Order: sequence, then structure tokens, then C-alpha cells
Amino acid sequence: KQWYQRRVAITAGGYTSTKQVSTAGSYYCKATYTPKDTFIGGSVPSITSHITVLDFTAGPTSGDILAGQSLPLSCSIPSSAYTARISWYDANNIPQQAGTEDITNKEHTDTFSATKTGSYHCRATYTQSGSFKGGSVNSTSATVTVIDVSTEPSSTNVGSGHPLTLSCKLPQMSYTSEVKWYKNSAVIYTATTQANQENIIPYTVTGDSKKEKSTDCDSALIPLL
Repeated sequence: KQWYQRRVAITAGGYTSTKQVSTAGSYYCKATYTPKDTFIGGSVPSITSHITVLDFTAGPTSGDILAGQSLPLSCSIPSSAYTARISWYDANNIPQQAGTEDITNKEHTDTFSATKTGSYHCRATYTQSGSFKGGSVNSTSATVTVIDVSTEPSSTNVGSGHPLTLSCKLPQMSYTSEVKWYKNSAVIYTATTQANQENIIPYTVTGDSKKEKSTDCDSALIPLL
């Protein structure tokens, strides 16, 4: 006996009667008999088994966002006669969004809005039906990076006439950024960061006898061309 897919033999000759498959397609086996005495021999094919592999047609895409923003992630599954639900998980398999819709006989795209740095994937869980055992399949993972800006020290006292260096820190990212230092909401210094490395933009202030309200920084992303 041999196993065939689309009339092409996929096992070696002999008496093989089972075949593990992992790709979609139509499969059948064929028994070929050798002539003997009055028996003229010949071949007898089996009925055809149609195998469907349930997987995602599209997975989520990675991206960067600024603090306070969200990145919509989506994944899609093909139409199937089997019932499925889609849920979202992080890299530690901690649920982020539970599936609430039973999906049957239709293509479906599910979305999730990520607001934190991390890796996320969606999971389709199929319900057992007849000879179909059911089970779960995971999509590819998407990496979300939240770009935030921190200032050090956050609050401190400085004596009159004494200098104090403040640091504006930005994480490594694939963009350049225009960083502005502000004093009481007025721009006092502007600099441009380097891409693909962590950046620290310092600014030195000097204490005086007047009461200062605040000194802080912010940044605007500039995509690389």
C-alpha cells in the first residue's frame, strides 16, 4: 500500500497503512496487487480524505506608540464549519482580552488595543465536534513598545547660585526625536536625539532667590527617512 496526495506517492512502498499529515489537502491510499495464477492483479484506491488545517490567515503587526496612546492589533481566521473563539494573551500567557463571540462558517477578524510595552498574540480555541478533537492554535506575536520620557531628578531643592543638572531620558527606538526643555511652560532648550540608542538630554539650572515653579521636558517623534 502507498499513500497519495493529488496522485503523487508520499510514502515508500511496502505495507504502510498509516500516514501522519500536517498540511491541508486531499489524501487517499491505493492497494496494488501483484498478478498470481489466474489473478490478474491491479490497483484499488481508497476513498479520499479531505484535510483542512485551521490556522490564522493574518497575525498582529508590531509597532511603537507614545505613552498614553494605544496600538490596535488584529488577527484573522478563515471560515470553518467548526466553532471557535479568539482571545488575546501576553508573552506570559496572561489573558488580556477574553473571546465572547462563537465564530462558525465565516471569516473573522478580532482586534485588541495594546497600551503597554510587551509581546502579544491571539489564540483561536476550537470546540470538539464529531471526529474533530478541537484544540487551540496561536498566532504569531506582535511586539509593542511604549515610548515614554522621564526626567531626573523629579523634584529637589537647590541652593541660591548653585547649579543642578537635570536629565531627560528617552528609551532606545528607531526614530529620532526633537526634545524640548521647558521652564514654567516656556521653551528654554531644544535638542535632537539619535536613533537606535538610548538618549539622555541634560540641562543645567542655577538656583536663584526667586521661587521656581517647574522645569520639565517633552519630545516629538521624527521618523527616519
